[in-house]
Amino acid sequence: MLRERLLTPRNTRRVAPRTSRMVAIDTTRMKAAVDASRAALPSVDVERIKPRLERAVFGFGFVNPMLALPQIYNIFVFKHVAGLSLITIASALLMSLLWTAYGVLRRQTVVWATSAVWVILNGATLAGVAMFSR
Repeated sequence: MLRERLLTPRNTRRVAPRTSRMVAIDTTRMKAAVDASRAALPSVDVERIKPRLERAVFGFGFVNPMLALPQIYNIFVFKHVAGLSLITIASALLMSLLWTAYGVLRRQTVVWATSAVWVILNGATLAGVAMFSR
């Protein structure tokens, strides 16, 4: 054991395989293999992508709430509220209020603006369900 320790170079690590004897693994080669695999991955210029991603999120952030308009239409025009839960809609309203406050405090326009739209739509949905449920 002492002989193996003296003969093992510094850049190796001793690991125990399934057998009872210890084996030295060259950590330098392992690190080189990891670095080579990272180098093979394409590098991403985050600063170049960031404005495009923010515009896309902002755009879809306004498109997504518009998908709730048919629900609101059914509530107020047809007075159809079957299957809608006050608790679920109220919790969605609370979450959108919290996200709006968070976006305002963090000065993140994308977050507070899109969440504010959800506040309006969730509030309308909640009001409609409260008015037309028996």
